[in-house]
Amino acid sequence: MTLILMGIATTLVGVLPTFETAGYFAPIALVVLRLIQGLAIGGEYGGAAVYVVEHAPANRRGFFTSFIQTTATVGFFLAIVVVLACRLSLGEVLFKQWGWRIPSSCHRF
Repeated sequence: MTLILMGIATTLVGVLPTFETAGYFAPIALVVLRLIQGLAIGGEYGGAAVYVVEHAPANRRGFFTSFIQTTATVGFFLAIVVVLACRLSLGEVLFKQWGWRIPSSCHRF
């Protein structure tokens, strides 16, 4: 369920209309979709922690579960690299017009 929620919400972020075409619907929809993404990742995180603790060796549980949080941070830094690459390759004007959708669509996928 968490993967479906994340996939649908992330895809819809990439196809949202602009404020100029949809008015206040666009930012409200963006906030709702980001909330759905947050709920999905919250459900996934708890399940991952329980799964890792149950399957890790008894004397290494803390070490194994630390990778869950570490990989989240690594993902954050990779997201910054994707945003930077999009901004540099598209230029400031195109990135502000529509290019921001590229990293937003890939975020947490």
